[in-house]
Amino acid sequence: MSTNWVNNKDVVQAAKALCQGKYGTALSLLETKAGDGHPEAQYLVGLMFRFDLGLISDGKKGLKLIEMTADQGHGDAQHQLAKCYREIIFDECEKCPSSYKLEQSAA
Repeated sequence: MSTNWVNNKDVVQAAKALCQGKYGTALSLLETKAGDGHPEAQYLVGLMFRFDLGLISDGKKGLKLIEMTADQGHGDAQHQLAKCYREIIFDECEKCPSSYKLEQSAA
């Protein structure tokens, strides 16, 4: 992954604002960059949606942004995407009948 985002003043300021809980500031700095396809901006906005950081929680929108960023080779997004997929699989397993869960655990 390229580290060009480190040289992007808006993205760096947005990441700092995000860490400080200044979600409105972070979003205003990231929105345009994310819309222009900037991978780090997309990833950070995706996290904001996914984890309800100053935005109305929208897991699907967050996941879509994280997937787009992962497809661009962004390592953190790829890791986060794997975690999201694992959560989705476990959520689906919770809906499975108990007998299925027992069969799977015995396998």
